[in-house]
Amino acid sequence: MKQKDILFFVIGFFFLAVAWGMFTVLHSAVSSTISESVSMQIAPIASSFNTNVITLLKKREKIIPLSVSLQPTPASGSGGQGGKTP
Repeated sequence: MKQKDILFFVIGFFFLAVAWGMFTVLHSAVSSTISESVSMQIAPIASSFNTNVITLLKKREKIIPLSVSLQPTPASGSGGQGGKTP
């Protein structure tokens, strides 16, 4: 390929990318999913925290378990009789 052909392709791809970006921005601005009536009803969330609740949570009693059993439970089918059924 000649240098002019490569330059032609590079410039063409650049304009294509710019046009694609502009079309995407325009499409996003025109086709919003939230209507005006819905956007009027949406209220922002208040950014205040109830510090009393946070203080009470920090003062909670920490419960430490006395023992933790890691042994598997015996099978319920044997009944302790070596597999014999009564």
